Amino acid sequence: MRAALGAEALIDGFDDLIEQVRCDPKDRHVLAAAVRGGADTIVTCNLKDFPDEAGAPYGIGICHPDSFLVQLPSEHTDTVVSSGWPCHPWCVWTASTSSAARQHAGETFISLPR
Repeated sequence: MRAALGAEALIDGFDDLIEQVRCDPKDRHVLAAAVRGGADTIVTCNLKDFPDEAGAPYGIGICHPDSFLVQLPSEHTDTVVSSGWPCHPWCVWTASTSSAARQHAGETFISLPR
């Protein structure tokens, strides 16, 4: 995996945190690695084993992949637009989505109240 992603993509040296973090015992290594790696968010479908209060002491949010992808354009508009990320007619935008992102997406979007 190091060869495919590069050494900086892998986290080592988090074993000392595994017993300290508070989430499902089978998943503590994931939260410990996120803490040691300085993650902002853990994106997972497994929300039951990663309650919000597990990441809160470390400033780490816990987010379902669907929510993450919906929030991404409105929270990081410049990065998303400059990346050329494809925007499809089924994209959902919040009320705070910038006009640049909407223009990039074309005419078809759904505005949701924030």
